[in-house]
Amino acid sequence: VYTTADEHDQIMATVQSLPHAIAIAIAHSMQVLTTDLEGSLQLSSPVYKIFLSFIGRILSGNPQVYADIQICNPRGLTILKDVQKSIEQLIAALENGDSEVFIEMFDIGQEKFGSYRDSMNDLFEVLATTATQELDAKLHPLSKWAYGSPVF
Repeated sequence: VYTTADEHDQIMATVQSLPHAIAIAIAHSMQVLTTDLEGSLQLSSPVYKIFLSFIGRILSGNPQVYADIQICNPRGLTILKDVQKSIEQLIAALENGDSEVFIEMFDIGQEKFGSYRDSMNDLFEVLATTATQELDAKLHPLSKWAYGSPVF
């Protein structure tokens, strides 16, 4: 794929900087939560399990590599500041009980994803089934019985 350096930095800020920073920020913020991580998995949804698996994947990497990705891409900080503005807007909507702003933000996201929304949801369904079974098997070895594939 041919691209200019500027185009590359913009795309990589979206593809790498954004998801990596969000995962690291969520993992960091979870330290203040009183909910036990394992306990939360007992009552979790497939979305939560996949989300945590994504965070775990990032945290399994070399922190210096992730720091370099964040620091060396001049576009990464701009994108994160845009996300910060969106989070502040969402917080304000929640604080004010403003479901209209919340729904407007949701609608904008749906519009941006367009037809990809359905194909990404289809992929999610496959990942959710697999991730849920795998995680349940690791957390509760006897849970494989529930999926019809006992291990002897």
